[in-house]
Amino acid sequence: MTWVMKIKNCTTIYLLLILLIMATTTGCSVIRIVVSHDSNLEKLNDGEHQFSLKNYETAKNIFKEIADETQKPEIRNIALYNLACTRIMLSESEADLYDAIKLFEKWNFSGSQFLYEENPMLSIQALKKQQRLLKQVLSNKEKQFSDKLDKKQSDIDKLQRQIIELETIDLELQEKKKPL
Repeated sequence: MTWVMKIKNCTTIYLLLILLIMATTTGCSVIRIVVSHDSNLEKLNDGEHQFSLKNYETAKNIFKEIADETQKPEIRNIALYNLACTRIMLSESEADLYDAIKLFEKWNFSGSQFLYEENPMLSIQALKKQQRLLKQVLSNKEKQFSDKLDKKQSDIDKLQRQIIELETIDLELQEKKKPL
């Protein structure tokens, strides 16, 4: 065995040892290994890193740039997913939230066979953060529905009173028409 082969074997052992240490010290968190030199994959990774640092505007810009510029549908799909999650995080109103959720309509979950897939933790974090806004949206919708229901009930009550009045008038007219 030559000294070059010994060095390669040692390097491999050290690399495996480092990966094992990383895996045991990070617990159940995801370790993403990108095995490509595609610059968009590096940008996606950078965008997710910015997201995890709560630099949502920066992450949004990175994901939007990738989604707009890439020719690869798999990468565009991942960027759209990440962009939707980031826009949910940045939502400050019901309209913002709906616009962000509409991005999911452009996203195509295809069970990608691509090495770098969508990170579900982004959507989980986004939805947890926006839980207050989601509750507010539901509360607003409930109030709108309740208001409409009250309005309809009011209209029904008014119509019932009008029917009673018309029936009373009709009875009076019938009484006047009766021969004595």
